Amino acid sequence: MRPETTTNIQSDLQKIDGLQNIFDNSLGIKNPPRKLYNYNPVLARWKFEQVKTDEEKRRFKKYEAFQVETALRERNHSAKNSVNYLIGTDGAVYNELFPDEPFLKVLERGLAYRQKRGSKELVREQKEVEGWKKILDHLIDPATLLGTKAVIVSGPGTDPQTNYRDNFVDIYELRGGSGSKKRLIKMTRYSTSLSWNQYFDRIKALNGDYFQETNLPIDAWFLSHPIFIDPASDQRSADEIFNQVFEFRKGFMPEDDFQKLLITCMPVINYYIDSLCQSNFDPGNIALSWNAVLAKNDLRHQPVFQNLDQEIYWLGRQVIRTVAGGCGSSSGFKLGESSIPPNSLEKYLANSVGKYGLKNKEWFVCPSCDYHADGPVGEQCPSCGMTKEKYAAKGGKVC
Repeated sequence: MRPETTTNIQSDLQKIDGLQNIFDNSLGIKNPPRKLYNYNPVLARWKFEQVKTDEEKRRFKKYEAFQVETALRERNHSAKNSVNYLIGTDGAVYNELFPDEPFLKVLERGLAYRQKRGSKELVREQKEVEGWKKILDHLIDPATLLGTKAVIVSGPGTDPQTNYRDNFVDIYELRGGSGSKKRLIKMTRYSTSLSWNQYFDRIKALNGDYFQETNLPIDAWFLSHPIFIDPASDQRSADEIFNQVFEFRKGFMPEDDFQKLLITCMPVINYYIDSLCQSNFDPGNIALSWNAVLAKNDLRHQPVFQNLDQEIYWLGRQVIRTVAGGCGSSSGFKLGESSIPPNSLEKYLANSVGKYGLKNKEWFVCPSCDYHADGPVGEQCPSCGMTKEKYAAKGGKVC
């Protein structure tokens, strides 16, 4: 890396560490985990703090919605995901959703972040950056034909305590018009469950000379050795290459199902992103609303809520299961009482003697599913529809 780039990255890391310390202290995290998260709200908040204009804020929200979508795709093991990278006039490549910083710098900052935290997988992580540079060097070359593709395997880590437990095949394709300024790179990530031995056999169909003697771990080798496909000799689409050479992960979530789930989660996702964009850094609210995103994603049967604030408060307090993702684990945060914002009813009574009447008081506890409500719910449980009369009629005991 250039000296000025290294200086900027070190400055960025210091600011990120400062935010992380505030976040951990606020949530009572005394021994911060060393594991890697596939999505860290602190990094998102740091990114927001670089925003200076309303237009940059709009782009940040759009970009962060995509980042959350990507995190949920990994959590649900969706079939595939795509993103475009724009080729700038300066020769750098930018994520289309946040075109203010070359994506290579994002990777280099991530590498420095992992190195500072004592990563045991630096060889893999360094080779990932190396592989990305090889792809860029070839695809942004003005002489490279449109339709040229680069196939790269991002398999599970070989370290016993790896933070990279998922399994993907990424296919990059050079697209665009006749002029170099109009070109872009589309990357499609496919979820698979092939073993390393299966990868060896399948990739021979693409390039019989691909493998060489090496002392690199196999995951690092694949990440640093993309396979380039010339459209002059192979005109297959990215989907055709994947379907004919590789295969989808068993039990993956079909795209239609994921899109329906994403629509259901969007109000909670937008609430979370708004919490990132508050003028004051509020770790408790950010953690609560991020938990709510994951709980909304996971829970297929949820109560009917009176408003979004009530839904966030209920979802954010659920126990969030940890799921292995492609770039680290997908998990939420344990919240102490001091970090949980007051619910909507407590907000209305914050300056009233009535707030003391809420202490240890429940409006409604369902005798069937144990749903708790902090306000009136009508004649039946918002969660399961059960009434006390129906419950008693089935032999349940009603106090």
